[in-house]
Amino acid sequence: MIRENEHRRGRPTRFIRGSAQELVTLRKSARRKFVVFRFGIVQPGLSKANAPPEHLAIIGGTNGFIRCITDKPLTVYASD
Repeated sequence: MIRENEHRRGRPTRFIRGSAQELVTLRKSARRKFVVFRFGIVQPGLSKANAPPEHLAIIGGTNGFIRCITDKPLTVYASD
């Protein structure tokens, strides 16, 4: 909050929504909450039936990296 106030110096705040007090409340409650991430990409131009091997290799490598770091799978949405 100190950094935010120093940054402003009469200019509008960088908060898009909410207020400084809401940020303090969120920070206090964050200690008791867990965040769940899901990773997905949307490729409407990619055909599931005719995907080029190069694309599959990139998607497979990305999935492997995400699984290694987060232990969660990558979801890919493609055309039929």
